[in-house]
Amino acid sequence: MHVGLRTKVLTALTLVVLVGVFLVYLTTTGLQSSFLRQDRLAQAEFIARIVTTSVASYDLSDSKNRDLVFADLTEALGAHGLFLLGSDGLPAASVEKARLGMYLPEASIQLLAEQASNPPFSGYVNVAGGESIAVITAMPQEEDTAASRLLMLLPAERLSLSDFHSDKVIVLFALVLLALVVLIGYLMLTRIIVEPVRRLTREVERLRPDPSGRHDVNSPQRDPGDEVAQLYASFNRLLARLRDYQADTEIKIRDLRSMNRQLETTQETLVRTEKLASVGVLTAGIAHEIGNPISVSLGYLEMLKRGDCTAEEVALFVDQIDQSTRRVSSIIRDLLDFSRASPKEDDPFPRCDAVEVVERTLKLLAPQKRFKSITVQRHFEAPQPFVAIDDGRLEQVVLNLLLNAADSMQGHGAVHIHIKDNGANFVTLAVQDEGCGIARRDLLRIFDPFFTTKGPGVGTGLGLAITHQIVTAFGGRVDVESEVNKGTTFFLQLKRAA
Repeated sequence: MHVGLRTKVLTALTLVVLVGVFLVYLTTTGLQSSFLRQDRLAQAEFIARIVTTSVASYDLSDSKNRDLVFADLTEALGAHGLFLLGSDGLPAASVEKARLGMYLPEASIQLLAEQASNPPFSGYVNVAGGESIAVITAMPQEEDTAASRLLMLLPAERLSLSDFHSDKVIVLFALVLLALVVLIGYLMLTRIIVEPVRRLTREVERLRPDPSGRHDVNSPQRDPGDEVAQLYASFNRLLARLRDYQADTEIKIRDLRSMNRQLETTQETLVRTEKLASVGVLTAGIAHEIGNPISVSLGYLEMLKRGDCTAEEVALFVDQIDQSTRRVSSIIRDLLDFSRASPKEDDPFPRCDAVEVVERTLKLLAPQKRFKSITVQRHFEAPQPFVAIDDGRLEQVVLNLLLNAADSMQGHGAVHIHIKDNGANFVTLAVQDEGCGIARRDLLRIFDPFFTTKGPGVGTGLGLAITHQIVTAFGGRVDVESEVNKGTTFFLQLKRAA
């Protein structure tokens, strides 16, 4: 039959209370009886001493006078009687022996005689009327006579227990027994409830999976229907479910890691694609800048080939050819520097000068036809604008923003570039144009891949998406403010380099 934990606890507490009450009852009853008997003996001895002193003041040689005195004292005390004993402890006269024999058997008289040799003596004896107290005292006289001892038989019920002493002792023992009952209850509850719970707690705290991945907690040898054993079983079932969840989670984590790697690869591909697209735009834009110096160089070479030039003309032509060639070389070198991957892209602690990157980007855009009629206003307020981003990536971001600004203004207007330390561990780099602006409905989508407001075949729709991805990857933020027909401002919040 299943016995629940609650039933066990109630049964244990009931047994503890019943045992406690029974022990208290037995102890207090026994103590009360013991104290009653001891107190009655003490009272009887006190009375006997007073009676002995009183009797000694009378002339007991006259039997009539003695009988009268003893009768009065016996009646006043409610005693069975007063008896004179000899030094051997036996009645001093046959009359005394006969009268004593009315209350005590011969065996009891002999036992009292043995105790009378060393008075005073008090003890309980059984008489015909019930239990009585016998007290033997020595008569106060100078030498032994035929009657040297006095025996008083007093009914025990004539004397009562002193409440002052017995009550305190009983209360004390009751408190001791109550403490004992509480201790037993504490030990039983500890064994039934507290210790199993503590054991479960210890098992949980030191929980470690074994090589098979199991986390089971060993249940104590208990009744399977016991709630504590059920708790252990439920906990192990919970651990089994957790193992299943853990296995599923690990599979999902592996899948997520694989997807993240694919996403990173895709992002890198998009960044490279956008960079190559920017290179294509730049290449198309510098065809005129490269063509003019080459044409000049070819013209001077034709004149040199005729051979009719003076020494001064030859020197002038060679110098012009050299300048034109260096111009072309500089344009091509800047374009190649931008197109190749940055050697610091994997640096865990990237650091670059924002002003230097902006100047390098402006130099790269200077040959572009679309920038010929654009004025660039620099507003550099940060004294040391070092930011935590790869310089190659920042150059690509600034290039995208400047190209968009040029397209927005259709090659005419002013671009304002602001670099400011905002004092909150960030450096703000803002690019402001005076172009056509962006419609409010498009502002929420401008960072979506492949979204563009330009015409077909103009732009890939990846520029701003890549810009946003690069800045956020380095812990920054991109904000935009725009008003139609008034211009657009992009704010790059870049983390300050350590």
